[in-house]
Amino acid sequence: MAHTRKRSRPPPGGSGHYVYERWRKSDGFHQVLTDLTDQTHFPNGTQVTVSENHPKWRSRRKGTATDIGGEFSTTSNWVEWSNPHGTAKRTSEDALFRYLDSYSGPILAVGPSGLTFPSSIQSGNTTLDAWGAKAVAGAKPTNALVDLSTTLGEMLGPGGIPRMIGRAAFWHNGIKDAIKSNSDDFLNVQFSLQPLVSDMVGFANVVDRFNALVKQYERDAGKVVRRKWSFEPITTEVNTNIANARPYMVPGSTNWDIPLGGSGRVTRSRKTSIRRWFSGAFTYHLPANYSSRRNLMKFGPEAQRLLGLDPSPETLWNLAPWSWAVDWFASAGDVVSNISDWSLDGLVMPYGYLMEHTLSTDTYYWNGTGWTGSYPSSVTYARESKVRRKANPFGFGLTWGGLSPRQLSIASALGISRSLK
Repeated sequence: MAHTRKRSRPPPGGSGHYVYERWRKSDGFHQVLTDLTDQTHFPNGTQVTVSENHPKWRSRRKGTATDIGGEFSTTSNWVEWSNPHGTAKRTSEDALFRYLDSYSGPILAVGPSGLTFPSSIQSGNTTLDAWGAKAVAGAKPTNALVDLSTTLGEMLGPGGIPRMIGRAAFWHNGIKDAIKSNSDDFLNVQFSLQPLVSDMVGFANVVDRFNALVKQYERDAGKVVRRKWSFEPITTEVNTNIANARPYMVPGSTNWDIPLGGSGRVTRSRKTSIRRWFSGAFTYHLPANYSSRRNLMKFGPEAQRLLGLDPSPETLWNLAPWSWAVDWFASAGDVVSNISDWSLDGLVMPYGYLMEHTLSTDTYYWNGTGWTGSYPSSVTYARESKVRRKANPFGFGLTWGGLSPRQLSIASALGISRSLK
């Protein structure tokens, strides 16, 4: 179950503390006419976090593919300034007295009133799912089932096994003719028996390699490959002159006049950044011990016998009948068809997450001349979001209710269920 937590984010250093005094100076006599010491309250930021409890993460074992995470999002905004401790002084006089005004506290490019936080640029779930699909396409290891079906299909393609099977019907007669003739005859050996043996041994090699590939992929099924993928960050910056202004000092212009000659304007620098990345684990499932697979393995010993012998007409005759070659081809075709069918759903993610971090800032700068105090500090209003989007084992944007019976059976075979967190 997701939980929502909220908290306040005050500006760095809390509210701006200031001291303002006006002194009258006459004939060595100093009199404090005004003494203002107070706090100025800038807008507090907020932070809202929506997350689930994941108690297993502390005890997780390094290297495991167990999914112990979940979806997460947090949004926050805050105000900050670069220097909260400025100083300014001014002297003035009238017909009777001279005055000294002194101020210590925030001297900012703009005051807090009337400013707002930037708009959120966090992506919605549909957009995140689209980026997640791109990340999976870039990060996934090559789908082993697709590779397997392609490789095996090429072995059964034109010029491969069918050509040999076309000749298999003649192998039996060819061996019989070789036995009847004088096998010691040089021409007979060169032009009759050796081409026949070459075809048969070539076929046996294909059978042996075909079976080995299938067994290897079966052994690797269920093993986990971890991948990460990052997109190029997206950043923007736009500068805008928004107002002619004097620096902002608390308690404001009612009690404090900016020194004569100080004038300038405020520039807003609006920056945005979006960073997205993916982390996940991949595996594939290959149905082992299906009927066509068992039929295929029965012919392995026949091919091994042929490869282990020094072929002669007699030993080749002992391997007859050669109908098993045709039977093997039919079973091999079923295996390729089955694997090709499963390759559509065979690649699975035990876990997969897309993360997005967005940040928008509006920073206000004062640019001017004639200023005699500490240079006005910039003021920044910021909005930030972090989100983690969880993938279904078969991709982003999918739900368990939308999976096919085959996909559900694959997930179950790999020990993945919707109850896992």
